[in-house]
Order: sequence, then structure tokens, then C-alpha cells
Amino acid sequence: NFEAGYKTNLAQNKVSISAAAFLIQWQKMQLYNLVAPFTYARENVGDAQSLGLELEISALPAKGLQLDASVGLDKTKYKDFTLTRVNFGTGAETKTQIEGNSLSNTPGHTIYIGAQYEVSLTKKIKAVLRGEARNTGRYYADMQNSLKQPSYTLLNTRVGLVFGNYGLFFWGQ
Repeated sequence: NFEAGYKTNLAQNKVSISAAAFLIQWQKMQLYNLVAPFTYARENVGDAQSLGLELEISALPAKGLQLDASVGLDKTKYKDFTLTRVNFGTGAETKTQIEGNSLSNTPGHTIYIGAQYEVSLTKKIKAVLRGEARNTGRYYADMQNSLKQPSYTLLNTRVGLVFGNYGLFFWGQ
């Protein structure tokens, strides 16, 4: 793994920014792969690579208000690998070239934005309201890149009361 990053605080610690770039090189990787409905097998997939960037920003623009955002980009690929399957009924082998395919279960991007507002109701009780949106890019659920999960977005919300170290929250997604 190779990673370089930077983190800084600005505006009297009211803004935090962090960034990172990474390169991951796997050798002799093993993964579980879907080989039949509801059946997974451990596969020796050889070498693989992941190359990406991440950026996170958090800000406190006003009393009680926190804003957060992040983006992650990831480009993955299997290197020299041919998947071999045997039909146990006929004994016939099928070979599928996997080299260059995206790693399974690895989205090409993730995007997150969130906002939280806290207001004091009494000297000891605060009300908290939070909303978030998370987008996950498309990805494949198998190494053959035949089972595709399209990009999707989840909206999250949380509302509650905080009393010292205790809290009562309701949330939804």
C-alpha cells in the first residue's frame, strides 16, 4: 500500500480539510466469488490494483451548525487472470478472461454530504437535527463484471435530544 495525505485546520479550527491519494497493489489475492445461485467459492485471482483519491471537508459556519462533505474516487482492476469453470455434468471447461475487469464490490465513487444543527432547549438539554445524503457509484458483484449494482443514493435523517453524555434519537433512512 502506498498513501500520501494532508490534513489541515483553518479559520480558527472551524474548517477541516483532508485529502489523500492511494495505490494498493495486491499479489496472489484470494476472493469469494459467486459461482452458482447462493453459492460462493474462494478463488485465487492473482494480482489486482486499486488507485484512488479521497477528499473530506468539515465546517462550523455558525453556532450549532456543522456541515460535512466528502468524495472518494477509486479505479480498480484485476491483472493477469483467467477464470476457469468446470461443468461437472459434462466435464467441459469454460475460460473467461478477467484481466482488466473492476474488482467486485468496489464502487468507482462515493459522495457524502451532511448537515447537523444543535440548539439548546435548556441549560442541560440540546435538540439535534441531522440530515445526510450518500451516493455510491455503480459496482459489480462478481469478478466477471456481469452482475452490476447501479449507482444509488441513500438519505438519512436523525432527530433527538442530548442530556450530558446521554441521548435519545429517532432516525430514518
